[in-house]
Amino acid sequence: MMLLLQRPRRIATLWMTLAVLWIGVSIAQEEEEATHETPLLESCRQDGFDPWQLSCETCDLLPTTSKSTSINPQERCLECCQSYKKSSLLTRPYESAVLVHRQEGADSQSEMAQFLNEHWEGLVQEKGSKRLSKLVRSDDSSASSSYGFMWRRPAPQLILWFDEIVPPNLKLKEYKNVSKEVINLDGYKKDDIKDMLSTLLPESKTKK
Repeated sequence: MMLLLQRPRRIATLWMTLAVLWIGVSIAQEEEEATHETPLLESCRQDGFDPWQLSCETCDLLPTTSKSTSINPQERCLECCQSYKKSSLLTRPYESAVLVHRQEGADSQSEMAQFLNEHWEGLVQEKGSKRLSKLVRSDDSSASSSYGFMWRRPAPQLILWFDEIVPPNLKLKEYKNVSKEVINLDGYKKDDIKDMLSTLLPESKTKK
């Protein structure tokens, strides 16, 4: 008799457990989708800050409070400004850069794929192959977790900046160890990437 009474309880407990697991997965998926739908650039532009026209040095001129919004204008400016827009970097460009991207062909319509197809060869001719190179990630995805669940998400695409010409054929970890700055390109438009590389790298004298 006791076994018959316990069985419905076990079934109810099992259903409750499954429901909690389903809710956890749904929340995790919603958070991941929200992250992709609202990249940093779009979020900043919605708040009135265009990272590609914004120098971090101008943020000090903004007030720390605003009557029309709860956002701290100065703090938000510092979150949105791009370090490569600083005048000190514009007068002293980096010596070389390595573009780190995921496997080509995975998404031919992505901003990175379009950048590589439309702008890469021209930039290499302009800057020189020793000064500008690219590296395909061997890890196309990375593990993420939320609410106790694990899933795979695309590994970030990067630009690594250097104050000297770096040797070719290094591994990503080795490049990171000697890089001066690393910029995550996820959410960037193809023209934004082109503008960044054109701005921060000097032209090659030989243009090989």
